[in-house]
Parts: sequence; structure tokens; C-alpha cells
Amino acid sequence: MINLIISSIKKPIKWLLSISDILNALKQNYRQDRSVLRLNLGVGPYPIDNSTKINMQSYGDGWVYIDKYIKQPGTQNFDIRDLPYASQSVDTILASHVLEHIPFPQVAQVLKYWYSLLKPNGEIYLNVPDMEWLCQRFVDLVKANRSKSNKYCKEFFNLACDYSNIKHSFLSAIFGTHEHEGEIHHSGFTKESISQLMQQCGFKVREIKTGVEQHDVGCIIIKASKISV
Repeated sequence: MINLIISSIKKPIKWLLSISDILNALKQNYRQDRSVLRLNLGVGPYPIDNSTKINMQSYGDGWVYIDKYIKQPGTQNFDIRDLPYASQSVDTILASHVLEHIPFPQVAQVLKYWYSLLKPNGEIYLNVPDMEWLCQRFVDLVKANRSKSNKYCKEFFNLACDYSNIKHSFLSAIFGTHEHEGEIHHSGFTKESISQLMQQCGFKVREIKTGVEQHDVGCIIIKASKISV
């Protein structure tokens, strides 16, 4: 009788262990699937623009969308200066039109923080407004306006002085739209200044270029990596 009871108990125990093994295997597989961690910082409202999508696809899967100020499905509302990730746990950081929103005394500190999050040889992709382009463009508009050409006077007002429609004004490219706290620009960069700053913070700059891209303004695009020690 005792042997029969023990035998009857062993059967469900074996069955439970097999379920436990399955669950552990699933958990292990989940961890493996999440071993790649890529952060899109300051993702902004959907839909994501095509150039950003292409850049994300070039790196692969595993993206987490983060934006402190945008409430939308699939976006984590974390502060990009204080993220819930361990040091050397992130494969890729993408920050498109984000760094200019950081107060300029904090920019180096933030870059060093992002550097600490990256794994050895981890990569970072930045896209920031080109302050040299913006300033030159603004001066060109001012000069054109002073020429008293009706065409340029209208263009100058529409692009540089239309305070009633700041979101679509040229001024928003310099100062931000000020729609909320996260849409204010606090910093500006040239190709040389951002390159030097990245290197000072430990990054190896692998590619840097300028051109008119996102938001129809001059941009600086930087691809850099964490130097493996």
C-alpha cells in the first residue's frame, strides 16, 4: 500500500517537473531574445520618420522606444538622463534631434552617461541641428529681407518671424517649438564642436556628415562607438 501511494505521488511530481523545465526553457529563450538592447531615445510622437526607420533597420531588432514627454503605446516614459539599464548593457543608442534639448552645461555629462550604458564596441547614432547652417541661413534671410524684394520679404516673415505659427517657423529649428518642456532647445553644435565633444567623452567617431535632412533644416549626423578596453 505504501509503495502504491509513493508511486502515485511520483507521477504528478514528474509531470510538474516537466512543466517547470518547459517554463525555465521558455524563460531562458526569452532572455536570449532580449540579450540585444537598442534604445531609441526621445522617439517623439508616432509615426517615426522614414530616415529614422531606415537607420533602426540597419542596426537590427531589439529596439526600446523612450520619451519622457510622449504618452503613447509602446513608448517608455523614462528620463534619458536616468535610464533603468545597467552599465554596459546596451548595444545601440539612437538619439535623433535629442541632444539639443539637453541644457548645454549637462551635454558632456549626458554623453558620458550614455557611453557608460553601452557595451564595449556598442554604437551610438546622433542627429542634431547644424548651428552653423542655421545661423548662415538666418543671416541670408535677413539680408534678403533688407533688399526689399517682395518675394524675400514674404519668405523672411514666413520662415523667420511668424510667431503665430512657431511650429512651422524657422525659429523653431533654433529654439524648439516650446509646445511643452521637452520641445525646448538648450544647446547648439557645429560639425567640429560635436566631434570634439564626442571624443572627449570617450567615443570613437566613425562617421560625421552634414546635410539638409530631418525637418528640412541643416543637420549633423554622427556615428560613433564605445572604444573596447
